[in-house]
Amino acid sequence: MTTPRPTSSFYSDDFEFQGLLQRLSQVTWEQEIRTIHTLEEEKRYWQQQLFKGHDEWSSIYDAVQVRDVLVLMRRVLQENKIKGETERQKWMANSTVI
Repeated sequence: MTTPRPTSSFYSDDFEFQGLLQRLSQVTWEQEIRTIHTLEEEKRYWQQQLFKGHDEWSSIYDAVQVRDVLVLMRRVLQENKIKGETERQKWMANSTVI
């Protein structure tokens, strides 16, 4: 059973209005806090993604550096093989002359 609302005076309505403002302020504050927490979580997620991407790019860069060194080593070995073969042929030519 509901009781009828008591008649109010100007002052009691003002206090009820103040209470409503306080409740709204509290709700707004709580929503802002939730929003801040959500944004902080999202920031952490994107920072983790950034660090992960940086690590992946760093690994790729290192692999490219290693590949470049291997290509250079292969080129040097091929040049030395050619020089060695040339020197062997000269030696063989000289040894048949003797």
